[in-house]
Amino acid sequence: MKRNCKWMIGVMCAFALTVFLALPAMAMYVEPAMIGANTGKVVHAGFTDLPLRDGQGTTSGEVMKLAHGQALNVWWNDGEGWAYVEVPGTGKFGWVCLANTY
Repeated sequence: MKRNCKWMIGVMCAFALTVFLALPAMAMYVEPAMIGANTGKVVHAGFTDLPLRDGQGTTSGEVMKLAHGQALNVWWNDGEGWAYVEVPGTGKFGWVCLANTY
């Protein structure tokens, strides 16, 4: 009985470790099929040199600067003021603060 119990604990620990290590890696990749609900909305950059960022928050790096009025396809709205967007025609994706869009 003890041998089977040790084996089962080992399997459960291996599974938990795999999940623990895999979840952060999966969170870094945004799969278009996962986004669905917010796809199709378009917003525009509210001022010249609006930063397109590589993450949420003003401390994240900049992918590029956007021109005033630049159209942006919203792929994901986090509900907390940031959106993951595509810049049409450039192949660039990143995050913008929705307070700076219209």
